[in-house]
Amino acid sequence: IGRVALLKKYRKSGYGKELMNLVIKCIKDNNHDKIKVLKISSQDQAVEFYKKIGFKIVGESYYDEHVLHYDMIMELFWILILLFKYI
Repeated sequence: IGRVALLKKYRKSGYGKELMNLVIKCIKDNNHDKIKVLKISSQDQAVEFYKKIGFKIVGESYYDEHVLHYDMIMELFWILILLFKYI
């Protein structure tokens, strides 16, 4: 998954969670047998959001454009649990 961003006024409104659930549903509906892990690069401020939807930090933190980032993954098993929970 590339960069995911919302305008500041829409953060903490549920739109980010809805967007990510839609992306995960599309993956499940179209490629779930081929994709085993989703990987994202999260800014420090968004780590807790991604943890709540099933991602976990892998590796060390790093700076990209002077902003602290973490690589995060979500395994396919968690995708299926999330889909059944939210659909």
